[in-house]
Amino acid sequence: MKDKKALTAPCGLDCFNCEIYEDNLTEDFAEIIHKKIGVSKEEIPCKGCRE
Repeated sequence: MKDKKALTAPCGLDCFNCEIYEDNLTEDFAEIIHKKIGVSKEEIPCKGCRE
């Protein structure tokens, strides 16, 4: 796991607690997002703002 500073966005949100952060995103949740808002599954995982 990366250090906490690298996984804390400038706005204060914690990437390591986010459901769409790439290490936390499950296939099932990606499918739900894909079906609800039409974003391709490849675009859903977030690498964090500091990337």
